[in-house]
Amino acid sequence: MPTSARDPTCNEKRKYIGNDYVSIVYNDSGADFNIHTIKGQFNLCVVVVEPLEHGLSRVLLKSKDERLRSKFLPHADTRVLTDAAAPLHARQVALHAALAAQISQSLRVGGAPYASNSLERLRLIKRLRGRLEGERQAAAARPPAPYHPPASDLALRVAIDDFNAYT
Repeated sequence: MPTSARDPTCNEKRKYIGNDYVSIVYNDSGADFNIHTIKGQFNLCVVVVEPLEHGLSRVLLKSKDERLRSKFLPHADTRVLTDAAAPLHARQVALHAALAAQISQSLRVGGAPYASNSLERLRLIKRLRGRLEGERQAAAARPPAPYHPPASDLALRVAIDDFNAYT
């Protein structure tokens, strides 16, 4: 992304950067990209796309945590691709890096184990099912409450008993 003359401090380039684990950076400066340029607590990986000559681009992954890169992303090597294929590959590497960063963060001390949305939903359903089954078993174990008929039923029963007594 070229720098705007109206924005010498490059704030426009950074205004949409959020609390993501991975950022995609287009670096056409010719200099090596410093991963600490984009500051943030969550920014663990950067996918750098650098233009080359003859319609080619270089896509590489940089990580603040080398353990994350070596353990979860060993396949994310530097690739030289056509300009048409580079965006798709950069997005794929970013998705893999985001998943690896989520898993890495969940494995830190005191963190809950990583669960995808569907797995977490299944855990909640099983927990709810177990709780309902427990309530159902507790209700079945309790003796039934004695039946107290309403007063209108009682008066009708007395009338029927009286009728039976006189026949």
